[in-house]
Amino acid sequence: MTDGGPANSTQTLSYVVFQDSFKDFRFAYGTAVAVLLLIITVIVGVLLTTVLRRREVAA
Repeated sequence: MTDGGPANSTQTLSYVVFQDSFKDFRFAYGTAVAVLLLIITVIVGVLLTTVLRRREVAA
């Protein structure tokens, strides 16, 4: 739609992975960014699960 908007201000991380991997043919860089996104998502998920379980036990 906006292809990242003015100065790439609306570009999401998943779009960066797609663009680097398939449009620019930089597969290694796209894979590295995707793995970092996965690691960040897993860390946030584990933290949220831990916090919510602690709240449940305390209540």
